[in-house]
Formats: sequence, structure tokens, C-alpha cells
Amino acid sequence: MSKLHEQNAFAGRLSEGNDQSTDLHRLFYDGMDSSPAFKELYDRFVSEVVRPNFDFDIIFQTYPTFRIHQPHNVAVFAYHRDRDYNHHPKEINVFLPMTDAYETNTFWIESVEGLEDYTPAEAAFGEILIFDGANLRHGNKENGTGHTRVSFDFRVMDVADYDEEHQLSLTSKTKGKRFIIGEYFQALD
Repeated sequence: MSKLHEQNAFAGRLSEGNDQSTDLHRLFYDGMDSSPAFKELYDRFVSEVVRPNFDFDIIFQTYPTFRIHQPHNVAVFAYHRDRDYNHHPKEINVFLPMTDAYETNTFWIESVEGLEDYTPAEAAFGEILIFDGANLRHGNKENGTGHTRVSFDFRVMDVADYDEEHQLSLTSKTKGKRFIIGEYFQALD
């Protein structure tokens, strides 16, 4: 997958509004939407691998977000905090690289809110990173590694912080889903 760009390069630089709508993104999302096996595997992964990292009950993003960070490009258009896009400030991000994520092919994140001292969030294939993407600014540099990074990310939240009345009024930027259980989020079975 780290050589994906050799077979399937993006036409042009990603920009606002198209960082989730390339042909490769559509191929992934169409396949994911039509695959009960993928959904079952993802749900099991959250339950068996992610959930044990928390000492509270969680809800989680119903479907993960797919990222492709090809050489000479970015995977996400702008540096941001997820709460800038209607996400609850108590959401916690989980990053799952399907290729090694390092140097400029990974995302960069500040250590303290407002400090803007960005460092690369490096992880090898098979590792997960859990971070405060709701409140810490993060984004991508142009990938100068010569290797494509393919990854998933998704959000979890403490069930105790979930406020359906508040969540009903907010929608996700890319899919227009309300941040409620049954749309953007689901509970563990």
C-alpha cells in the first residue's frame, strides 16, 4: 500500500472539499458500505482492541474515516481541531495506520492546545495512536517521503459525556450525519 501512488496517483493536490472524495476514497467507501464483513471486523476491533484502553464505557464512530496521504500531497486539507467542525470537545481520536506513518507522511499535532509546536505522530503498521484531536490542532505537511500513508481514524467518547439533546443540533462536515447514536455514533454491543 505504501506504493499505491505508483498505480493510482491523485489528479492534483487535495483541497477543501475534495480530501474525502477522490476515486480511491469512493472505492473504499463504496466497498465498506456494501461489506457486512468489514463492518463486523471494525466493530470487533473497537470492542476487543480499542475499548480496553479506556476505564469508562464508550460510544464510537459508526464507520471509520479513510485517509490516503500520497507523496507531494496532503491527506487532510487544513490544520484544525475537530471541534472546529462540530465535534464534541470530549471526543477522543484513534489513528490506525495501514502503512508505516512517519515524518511527513503522517499527521502533525501540537503538544498543548494553542502552542502550535507540531511534531509528527509516528506509528508503525499494527499500532494505534489515541490522541485529543478535538482540542489539539493537527494536520498534514506535504508528503516528502516517497511513500503513501494509508490509514483509518475514528472517534470515541465516554458514554457519560454523551448529551443527545446537544448532539442533535450538530452535523458532521463531510456526511451531514448528526452526532448521535444511530447516525454518527454507535454503542458497543
